[in-house]
Amino acid sequence: MGSLVTSNPPESMIAEELRRNAQWVLSFAERLPRISITDVQAKPVTGQPGFFEVNAHVVNLGWMATATEYAANVLKITKPVSARVTLVNAELVESADVVKLGVLPGLRENNQEVIFPIQWNVKIVNPNEPASVNITVTSEKAGVACHRIDLIPH
Repeated sequence: MGSLVTSNPPESMIAEELRRNAQWVLSFAERLPRISITDVQAKPVTGQPGFFEVNAHVVNLGWMATATEYAANVLKITKPVSARVTLVNAELVESADVVKLGVLPGLRENNQEVIFPIQWNVKIVNPNEPASVNITVTSEKAGVACHRIDLIPH
C-alpha cells in the first residue's frame, strides 16, 4: 500500500511559491476565450418607414477558442456560441431570434480577430413609443456579452 505524504515548503519559501502560482493563474486567465459584440448598427431601410436592418459583429478576444474542434465535432459535448435578439416595441421581419455561431476561434489561431457577422430585420410596432434591440451573445466557456441599440425612426 502506498502512502500519501504532503508537506509545505519552508516558511522562507512560501511567498515566492505563492507569487509564482498567482502569476501562472493570471497568465492562464488572460488566455481564456472572451466574446465581444462590436460594430452594432441599426440602419433604416430606405423607402420603408419603421423598418431597420440591425447588424453586429461577434468576436472572440481571447487567445483560446470557445471550444475545441474535437469537443464540438467529435464528442459533440459543447453548445455553440449563440446570439439572441430581444425587442422592445419592435418585431422581427423574416428573421429568427437566435443565430447559432458555433465555435469561435481564438487569437492564437491566426493572431487576429475572426469576425462573425449577425443580422436581424426588424420593424417598429408603434412609432410614437421608444423602440430598442437588445443583443445577447452566450458562450459556455467565454461568458455573456450584451449590447443595446435604440431604433430611431427616420
